[in-house]
Amino acid sequence: NWTWNFYENDLRDLHVLDCEQAMFCGHGLALESSNCDNQQTDLGLYNKFYVAVHQFDEESIVLAGNEGGIYRSSDGGESWNEIVNPNSLLGRRAYINSMNFDGHIGFATGNDGLLLYSHDSGMSWEEYSLEGSPILLAVHSIGNKAWCSSIDGKIYTIEL
Repeated sequence: NWTWNFYENDLRDLHVLDCEQAMFCGHGLALESSNCDNQQTDLGLYNKFYVAVHQFDEESIVLAGNEGGIYRSSDGGESWNEIVNPNSLLGRRAYINSMNFDGHIGFATGNDGLLLYSHDSGMSWEEYSLEGSPILLAVHSIGNKAWCSSIDGKIYTIEL
């Protein structure tokens, strides 16, 4: 049985690894809950608007920030490495809106037609841009194929 603490922060995403471990992220924080103990542990990540989280196992976690950064931990959230610098994409600040993994293959979407692709559990990312620069809001993927929804009501199918 899970009991939730309520935060004044906007929680945008969650990933449940198994019945006993989950990650949450949102405006200004990232949280972990383990052992169904009704306690959430603050991972000490502040001042960023995190929009997506994925946990591969107890040690490997990827977080995406709305401001364009992608961060990865290989030690259960004790420390974090910046994998994608928020200002390096598109030569200016990029905004990420969602991220999804199927196994070790992941996609992240954002504004200006931004599509990021990872084939190695988020350790590296390749950048693509969709024609017309749509604002991509959500992504779901199966293997190398992704479906993205846009702010203008379109669905894009991408296969890499």
